[in-house]
Formats: sequence, C-alpha cells, structure tokens
Amino acid sequence: MNQKTIVLLGIAILSMAILIWGQRDAGSTNESKLLLASLKENLNHLEKVEIKTATESISLVRLDSGWGVSEKHLYSADLSQLSELLDELSKAKLVEKKTSRPENFAILEVRNIDVKGSKASLVSGYASDYSFSVLIGKSAQGRDGHFVRRPDESQVWLTDKSFELGESTLSWLDPVIVNIDSEKIVKVDQFDASGVVKISVERIADEENLVLRNLPEGRRLRYPSVANTLARSLVNVRLIDVAPHAPEKWHSSSRSEYSLDDGGKITVRAVELAEKKWLHVSSLELTEIENVGQLDKWDFQVADYVYDDFVKNLDDLLDKEPSAVLDKEPSAVLSKEPSAVLDKEPSAVLDKEPSAVLSKEPSAVLDKEPSAVL
Repeated sequence: MNQKTIVLLGIAILSMAILIWGQRDAGSTNESKLLLASLKENLNHLEKVEIKTATESISLVRLDSGWGVSEKHLYSADLSQLSELLDELSKAKLVEKKTSRPENFAILEVRNIDVKGSKASLVSGYASDYSFSVLIGKSAQGRDGHFVRRPDESQVWLTDKSFELGESTLSWLDPVIVNIDSEKIVKVDQFDASGVVKISVERIADEENLVLRNLPEGRRLRYPSVANTLARSLVNVRLIDVAPHAPEKWHSSSRSEYSLDDGGKITVRAVELAEKKWLHVSSLELTEIENVGQLDKWDFQVADYVYDDFVKNLDDLLDKEPSAVLDKEPSAVLSKEPSAVLDKEPSAVLDKEPSAVLSKEPSAVLDKEPSAVL
C-alpha cells in the first residue's frame, strides 16, 4: 500500500467519523430542544395532571375506568382533550429564545401564578418517579406556538405547538351523557309527574316511521315522521354541569322510558329546579351500550333545547285541531242578503250635478296677467 493510498484511506475514515459524530450531535441537539424531554416515555405512567391559574385549579386523576375531574367528584374527564394536550406537550420544541428579564414576563403572560394579576397557566404532571411543570403564557400571533417558561428558569421560549387548556373546570368534563342511535330505539313512553302516559310510540314491522299508539280519534300527526323525534332524544345528549345524584329532588319529575333493540331499557327523568334544567339517566339490562350503567350515580344539568326533548306533550306531535269556525256552516253574517246599505240608491250626493264650484268659469285670478312679482 503506497503512501497516497494510505492518505486517501485516512481521509475517508476521518470523513466518516465526522459524519457519524455530526449525526449523533444533531440527535442530541434535537432532543435538547424538546420542551419536556422525558415526557413521551412517561405518558403512560402519569397518575395526575394539574392545570392551575391565579384563580382556578383543575386536577385530572387517573382512575381504573379512565380519568376523572377531582373538582367534580371524579366525574369522567374529556379523554380526547387530555390526550391531545399531553401529546402536544410531549412533542413541543423550543424554537426561539425570548426574554429572560422578569420585568418582561407580564407581557408574554408567563409570570408565576402566585403573582397578583398573573395570566399564566401552570401545567404539571405526576407519576411515581417522574414529574414535570411548565408555565404556559400567551399564544403567538400570526403563527402556531405558545410562550412558555419552566418555573425554575428565567428563560422564556416560543414553542412550535399550541396548547388547548380549556376555559374552566366544566370544560374538562366529558360532555356527552349518552349517545344512542335512534335506530336502536324500538319504543318510547313518556309519563307526566303523576305517572300518567302522555305519549307512547313504537316501531312496527313494515312501518317506515314510529307509530303513535295513543293518537286521538279524529286527529292526525303534524307530519308523518314526527314520532321519530322521540327516538332521537338519546342522540348525543350533552351536559352543562354535573352533580352527584340526589334522589330527593326527583319526586315531581316527568319520566321517559326507552326500549332498545337489544332488550335493554333506559329511563330518563326530567325536572326544572331554580330555573335550571336537570336530567337523571338510569338503565336496566343493557348489553351493548357502554358506560350507561354508571350514569345513575349522577344528575346532569342540560340546556333548554336538550331538556325539551324529554318533556314533550301529545299536542307537540299533532296537527292543529280543525277550527270550530271552519266546521260550521258559513257564517250567518256571510249568508245575509247584501246589506241594506248596499241596496240603497246611490247617494243623493252622487246624484247631484257636478258641484257649482267645479262648473264655474276659470277663476278671475287665473285670467289676470302674470303677477308683477313674477
């Protein structure tokens, strides 16, 4: 091997070593730019996530059945929202240094939450042998990202990710109470507060629409498919707020019973208290609908339009009754002979010759020469 070959071989080895070192260094650099470098590997071990501001604290806790909101008696948290937040935090990179001067923290809304007037959100996560905390400030304008600061550091960074933190404790609740396809409903009975049946509809073979069983004689439906609206009452029913079930407040409630095609039955009670609308959901012998069996532990505040689906009256489904006026023979008023007023001869006023005023010759005023003024 001559000297030239040895030199070329050495250059090649050196180039390869530089390339390998550069790649390893680049990987290290990318890892160091992550906002929370170890979060991704610890996501499945987190037991608690907290979101705190100067005025509110939200605690999301891992349960056997998922995650719950501590401030709402561990009612189910919105799992998709929590998963999205943790995923974004685990992938977020620090893309641009900003201020490190405490007097500028207020501008970017990254002051500690115990400072009066702070607008930051402190997001923390806890596992048995891992934890993280980060202050999230205002969002960047004209681009994705938030301004962030680690609580024990003075350096503020801009991230490449934006974070949805919710507006309040209520925004972290799983919003859907129950969601059952209307085609699964085979019968609906609605009762008033005294237990009397108001409406009964049922799915009958070969009938395109649900059939109203207690249709009054001589009445007709408002439109052919109107009874189907009762079966749609259980589609995507959403809450405003939730509270532990209090049996004493349901004594004067109305009741709706839904029979399902799998043999199960769902009962929904509805009551208005202190100008708030509430539902209570319970179930029997369900085989396919998930999580419904746990709903009877809760009372749900709902919007007016949701509540209205469970307190319908029979008249809501029926066409208006034919007016008594239309059922009668034409009114005697209309059957009278033309009014004596119309029978009279034309008014003497109309019989007169054109008024003397109109028959006069043109006014002497008009005969005069144009006015001197003109």
